[in-house]
Amino acid sequence: MENISDILWVTDKNFAIEFVNSRVMRYLNYTPQE
Repeated sequence: MENISDILWVTDKNFAIEFVNSRVMRYLNYTPQE
């Protein structure tokens, strides 16, 4: 999941973000921890 060319995120049933791949940094200027 870290090596795909798209942004990927996973949420729980309450839509809380549980995972964001490293591509989010390139497109949104946020780190996965943010």
